[in-house]
Amino acid sequence: MLIEKLRPVAPMLAEESHRSHAVHVKKDIEPFVKARVNALSVTQKNELVAELDKVLIALARFDC
Repeated sequence: MLIEKLRPVAPMLAEESHRSHAVHVKKDIEPFVKARVNALSVTQKNELVAELDKVLIALARFDC
């Protein structure tokens, strides 16, 4: 599931050697979610929002 694949992204952003891969994965999230949003349960949507929030917080550390 998307949520399990997304969980390692935020920690990867903190590691310079993995950062570019994490950013690439982030780019692919929106089309995936748009295509499958109706199939997600409320619980899954809440988990997805929580994981995306972690990614946004990690990305904000690099905002100049």
